[in-house]
Amino acid sequence: MKPVFYLGFVIFFSLITLFNISTNLCFAVEKVHAYCQDGESDMRCGKTETSAIEFESPSEDKKYYHKKIRLRLKKSIFSLLNTNTAFCFTLYNHNSKQSFDKCYDSDNDISKFVYPNYITLGGIGEGKIDLAAWMKDKNTELPIESTWISYSFYLIFDCIKKFEAVPSYFLEMDQVDLPSVSLMSAPLCYDMWKKRIKKSRKINAIDKKNIPGNTMANVYDTDENTNYNGVIENNITSETLLRNYLDIKSGGRGIFGVPFYEQSFGHGDRIFLDFILSRHQHYKSIVEFGTFKGLTSLYLAMSVRLRSRENNFETFDIADFRQPYIVHSWLDNMKFNIANLELLPLDKGAVKAVLQTDFLFVDGGNKRIEAVLYASLLKVGSGIFIHHYQYDNENFDKPTERFLELEEMGFRPYYNDAAMLFNSCGRFWIREKNLQTFDIRIWLTNLGCVSITHCDVSKTWSEQFKFLTEKE
Repeated sequence: MKPVFYLGFVIFFSLITLFNISTNLCFAVEKVHAYCQDGESDMRCGKTETSAIEFESPSEDKKYYHKKIRLRLKKSIFSLLNTNTAFCFTLYNHNSKQSFDKCYDSDNDISKFVYPNYITLGGIGEGKIDLAAWMKDKNTELPIESTWISYSFYLIFDCIKKFEAVPSYFLEMDQVDLPSVSLMSAPLCYDMWKKRIKKSRKINAIDKKNIPGNTMANVYDTDENTNYNGVIENNITSETLLRNYLDIKSGGRGIFGVPFYEQSFGHGDRIFLDFILSRHQHYKSIVEFGTFKGLTSLYLAMSVRLRSRENNFETFDIADFRQPYIVHSWLDNMKFNIANLELLPLDKGAVKAVLQTDFLFVDGGNKRIEAVLYASLLKVGSGIFIHHYQYDNENFDKPTERFLELEEMGFRPYYNDAAMLFNSCGRFWIREKNLQTFDIRIWLTNLGCVSITHCDVSKTWSEQFKFLTEKE
């Protein structure tokens, strides 16, 4: 019996040792190649429990329908950087076997893709993409294990190929923000998602089932009822599909039948704006900050035309981005102005226009700066709409982020629940009092402006944000 017992013990111990070796070997391969082989679990070849490195984009298991990858860190990693370390990342395409590797060892380089900044990478092809990132010890050239992070996401070109005739300049403008657009909602890609509509009519609870990791590789091109996070939605509701379509980041956005790249204003935003203008019929004049292509300008100017016979619409932008067909459609009650609204002294034309208007529509560059600099000029009873203000519309009990500077000028927020219902990222305030609590001089000084009469406020704001980020 003893020889048999000892033999069994030796075999058992050998199996344990072999398992540990294979586990460590797989872990080492993961560190070297920065990706796991198909079928290998994350427990064996991948992520640590927690990591100081966290990406806002790309997200784990998410599907992206454009050709370029937006790389953006969610938070600062400057505290991990010193003379002996560098930040590294690698991308690997399972289909094409292409990869991209890069390391950075300076604050300036890394700050280029720390939120809200980002870098874009292209040319890696479509399919399953593995991302790995880590801090490297420059003395040993090896990863610092505690900083390691790795996961997969997907690039799918079926939809974006339908836009190949569109000049790349149109799609790559910052205002279009293609990497954030849910391109599958675009009408041109309707044949790719129409089946989901019929499957969405049940309003019962959504049954979510996680797809096993080893079947994820090719699931995106076979299962039309799988959402962007790799989750099967057997009973996705019509409300979910509709809210996605109304979203500012929907590929279906755009009024007058124009495609999404001609306008950065969602259907939910327009419905909310309709709601406001219907509630406030006395708004006879409108000023717009941020003309861009001019589609929203045409919509606002037509609203003014229906309310008043006066030429009471003015729009401002830092440059003229309007296309010829927009200029051709320009109404005679519309005045376009080129101005930088984020500088001191304030633009005289903008000051005059805001003093006389009933409604200020803010959708320019840095909307908070533009609102703070010009909102105090609005008369009591007038309204201000700020676009791209808040995106979280799913929790109706969650209060909208307060705009303290506006409150100190006498403004009060209105209709936040309606904005959430329509899935608008815009918010609206009415000036109820002419309060003098807010002191623009103190605000500018605290921001870092050397002079309160001459300052590039936007540049100072960016430098201050970068400074605060580096201190984290």
